[in-house]
Amino acid sequence: MFYVRTITVPANTSKSSPYRETLLAVKGVIHRVIIIIPAGHFGLTGLRILHENTPIAPNNPDGWFKGDNVKIDYNEFYELRSFPALLEFEAYNEDDTYDHEFIIGIGILPKSALMPFMAYKGLIHAIKSLIWK
Repeated sequence: MFYVRTITVPANTSKSSPYRETLLAVKGVIHRVIIIIPAGHFGLTGLRILHENTPIAPNNPDGWFKGDNVKIDYNEFYELRSFPALLEFEAYNEDDTYDHEFIIGIGILPKSALMPFMAYKGLIHAIKSLIWK
């Protein structure tokens, strides 16, 4: 399952009182996150994704994706154990004139589909720790 969402954040939306939208998602493992920050944001905006009030992208509690004309695309391994899983997008926009959009893509697969890759990743990590002690 791959979800795509465009959110529009109104001008003058502060970081302390961010704009919020929710997404009901399937149970599984978030394996990919794509965020597009179009040109014109000039670093005045920020976005993060939460699950059950826990920041998952970026995963540091006070982190925000920021930029201008940027595509962020990375692999993630965050398990959503409940169904439906409630994801929340929080965003701010310190631009005093223009609303700004973020385009978000989230890939979720059943845990069973990712088990071979996760086992392989764990094996590689174990081998590295033995070699580079």
